[in-house]
Amino acid sequence: MDGALKTTHITVYHGYSGGGEFGWWARIDFDDFGLCTDNSVQGTIKTKYGLKTISEAVDLIKEDAKAIGIKFVKIPWVGKKILCYLEDGNSTAYPPPADWKRTLQQEAARIGFYTPYK
Repeated sequence: MDGALKTTHITVYHGYSGGGEFGWWARIDFDDFGLCTDNSVQGTIKTKYGLKTISEAVDLIKEDAKAIGIKFVKIPWVGKKILCYLEDGNSTAYPPPADWKRTLQQEAARIGFYTPYK
């Protein structure tokens, strides 16, 4: 492997962010795609606070990923990078808002990603 840190997706979730407000978080899981080697690494970065819009959360996490050298790569069988909701929308800790599928479809289109939710 080339040692570069890579990711194929952004995961988002929605929940209470304090002060009577709800917000969006974004998370990226990354690794160096090393296989069976002792020097492989993996990790997660995420927004610290819930932001007012999904676009704010996604833009912030993409910007930070770029700043620390994480590269987005396409999933071969999809041909795009993926935007997904935490636990595919089944999270009891962060249940999605009522219109979450449409929101993810719009956000995925805005950033050139794919989302599996219809």
